[in-house]
Amino acid sequence: ETIGKRLPFRGMGSWTRSGRVERQGSKREQRGTQAGRPSMADGGDRGAEAHWPREEQMEFFKNCFAELRRDTLDPMRAVMDRMVETQAAQGKALREVEVKLSSQAGTVTELEHEVEELNARQRRMQEQLEELGNRARRQNLRIVGLPEGCEGSDVGAYVTGMLEALMGPEAFPQPLELDGAHRAPARKPRTGDRPRALVVRFHRLADRERVLRWAKAERSSRWENCEVRIYQDLGTELAKRRAGFIKVKAALYKKEVRFGMLYPAKLWVTFEELH
Repeated sequence: ETIGKRLPFRGMGSWTRSGRVERQGSKREQRGTQAGRPSMADGGDRGAEAHWPREEQMEFFKNCFAELRRDTLDPMRAVMDRMVETQAAQGKALREVEVKLSSQAGTVTELEHEVEELNARQRRMQEQLEELGNRARRQNLRIVGLPEGCEGSDVGAYVTGMLEALMGPEAFPQPLELDGAHRAPARKPRTGDRPRALVVRFHRLADRERVLRWAKAERSSRWENCEVRIYQDLGTELAKRRAGFIKVKAALYKKEVRFGMLYPAKLWVTFEELH
């Protein structure tokens, strides 16, 4: 079946039962003429084609396949070899990347644990710092509502006279002493804005407690045509936490329910003798 087909090969002719045609056919005709066999060129019959020796056919096919291998299969094999080498190199590189990623993942996990520990330590230190700041303010009170500049040059004497006048001379067993008094550290307000609070530090903690209890009982007082309120001096974060109870305390006050704030920021309520 194959012999009857025309087989093209690069650099060679096409072959049929009559042998090679074109360039190689002419050589076959020469060999056939020399051997005394008729050829297609000489008008030989088809019977002469069938007696082409098997050895010559095998030699012809061997040459054809050798040329096919040299021109097609060998280059393809070289390309495939290079592809295999490239794939092997890429696989090696990929394994190295996987090893590095695995080690990096372990390092990242360790760093995450260290960051969590540092964050927990930072929170504890922040809480301790706030606790120390609030304890340092334990003997302080804030007086709100006094106009800017009304205290004059001697703030301590002004505050002492005001408290003694508001609470009465019998409120303090000993003369009231202050370690210091100043306006809250903030930018001086413009005319018409809310004045800054006065921060007062008492020499004796007992005097500070007396003033605070009186302020809670009175809630507000009038001094020099101004409404004056007195509060604890708390840190910024603690003051924000306590400010979250303002609406609740207002509702309790309207219902005439007893309540109070426990340090640092706990609401204490008394209802029907239950706390």
